[in-house]
Amino acid sequence: LIQIWVPIKRGLKSFLTTVQQPHFFHPTSTRLIHFREVSEQYEFPTDEQTKQAVGLPGRVFLGKVPEWTPNVCFFRQEEYPRVNYANVLDVRGTIAHQVLERGSGECVGL
Repeated sequence: LIQIWVPIKRGLKSFLTTVQQPHFFHPTSTRLIHFREVSEQYEFPTDEQTKQAVGLPGRVFLGKVPEWTPNVCFFRQEEYPRVNYANVLDVRGTIAHQVLERGSGECVGL
């Protein structure tokens, strides 16, 4: 499963979402199709002072550093809010890489 996460503004808050963003999965992989549907229901805050769980997308966005793990199922709910779905759908390894704007170095997505 390949997903793009981008920041959107809602009022004064900014969140990462994958809704209506490019994505790819093999059409016969029902587990990944379901995980994509789950991911579309999540938004991760991009505010550094947030008290909410920022999850993997938020950590990469805020830290501007890629993150990789061979098994997300070892994460706690606070670290990877989709961990329960990952367990049920047998999603394991993940990699997230930031997309930085050339001039400013600002993270514009992942």
